Amino acid sequence: MEHSMWWIHKPRLVEGPGLHEAPASAPSLDVLAEALQVASGLLGRATQRSPPPEIVEVQHVLKRCLDLTKDMPRPLLREEALAAEHDKVTAFEARFHAFIVEVVQWVKQVPEGGMALLPAGWLCNSVSKEEEDADDCGHCVLLVLVRGKGESSETCDLAVVNTGDGLQYHPVVATGQAPHPSMPLRDSLVLSGCSRAGLCSSAFWYLIYRQLLFPCDSNGPRFLYGVVLPFANKKPLRVNNSSKSEKWTRPLPIPAGGDKSFALCVERALLLCFAAAGLSKDEASWWATVRSRVGLLETIEEALPTEASKTTPGELALVHVAASALCRAAAEHAQHFKSSRYPEPGAYEEVRRLADRVLQKVALLEESGGELQSAQPPPAALPLLQESATRFEHFERLVKEDVEKLKGEVDPPRILIPVLTSRLPVSIRTPLEAASCCRLTAQLLTLLINQQDQIAHAPASCFAVVAHLLTRLLPMPLPIDHPRKAELCFWSQDMVYETKADLMRHLYLIRAQTS
Repeated sequence: MEHSMWWIHKPRLVEGPGLHEAPASAPSLDVLAEALQVASGLLGRATQRSPPPEIVEVQHVLKRCLDLTKDMPRPLLREEALAAEHDKVTAFEARFHAFIVEVVQWVKQVPEGGMALLPAGWLCNSVSKEEEDADDCGHCVLLVLVRGKGESSETCDLAVVNTGDGLQYHPVVATGQAPHPSMPLRDSLVLSGCSRAGLCSSAFWYLIYRQLLFPCDSNGPRFLYGVVLPFANKKPLRVNNSSKSEKWTRPLPIPAGGDKSFALCVERALLLCFAAAGLSKDEASWWATVRSRVGLLETIEEALPTEASKTTPGELALVHVAASALCRAAAEHAQHFKSSRYPEPGAYEEVRRLADRVLQKVALLEESGGELQSAQPPPAALPLLQESATRFEHFERLVKEDVEKLKGEVDPPRILIPVLTSRLPVSIRTPLEAASCCRLTAQLLTLLINQQDQIAHAPASCFAVVAHLLTRLLPMPLPIDHPRKAELCFWSQDMVYETKADLMRHLYLIRAQTS
């Protein structure tokens, strides 16, 4: 089961200072900015311990993406858009154009072998200032732009990381593993060989961000994936299956509960950025899925109070979930990269000790809380490993009885499909009716031949059906030299090619079945 970065729904235990309060006209963008804020803080915490240079590079890219998302102008409120005040609309368009210029300059400044992380998506509904829980019916994705090196410096690779609406355009594979081998896994979409000049065009980014800053019912993944993205490398989406796609990404489950916090989107974007920066797949997976959760749990441990009166059951339940998700992420990483030498063997033991230490502190807070009720379910009444809880004595008699001798040959009931020869017409007036009659005759012959072991008169019925078709229904053609052939011959009528082909095909089938 895929777990999202639950840390995006955080109570006061894990709140960070200085969260940007953006305007409420684009809730989806605000949620994405919050997810980027938390991920940037956790990655910045990890860079304080001498990490690989690739981690530092991605941390700077993520910080730049966060600043860009915060500085992005928000769409006008519904009342402002309906009023269409000239000065306000003109100022908004000026901010929008300035933002496009900033994006283009950032893309131009990406060095050889460098990358950029940019927000994208669409909003379908304008928000009113009178709505308390506003919903812009929007969805956000993240774009990862990687510039080539050397001779490929004028080309770029553009990856689209999505965890919601629009995944139908992404590559899909089956998991192939128990317990759900047919469960679909979606991969990030990587557009290779994109022209750098095309990506430095303001028109390209105008089309992308127009859907985010000008809400409309027609906005959605169809325009982004069907119109804008194919323009980037002049190829249909389905032919984008390069070696870099396999090197940078791996198929992951579709979030069953959705990704309204866009935390999974940020996590998978970091996974792709780490791989594009030069880390191996196992290193990128460790830093994106496990190391980030380690940093979060360490932050929670530092924020845990010493008195139970300063906590709530909801906060303690969140700590339980955080520890459980960290252990699950580490276990899944170890299972997926069994033969990997990264991380060091002691890293998993450190994860276990951290989770145990935090859970012990939470248990002490719950015990000393007095009236504080835990949000966790009560422990099981019986130990899970107790033998009496896993055995039922009353089935012993049935188990000792030998039932192998009772089995016999399987004789499934036979299904007899009726052959309705009465469906044949009495007469034929047009070539189209003749073609339909031949088609019906071929179907009746197929049923009779396939069931001849159950229908005693099947051969005689086949002969009777064919004889009825040739002597009673289909007219005989006149000789070629008949003086009135064009006027009287049934087969001299004008027929379209499809009717002729249908007639010849089914006459051939009838001959093959009865020969």
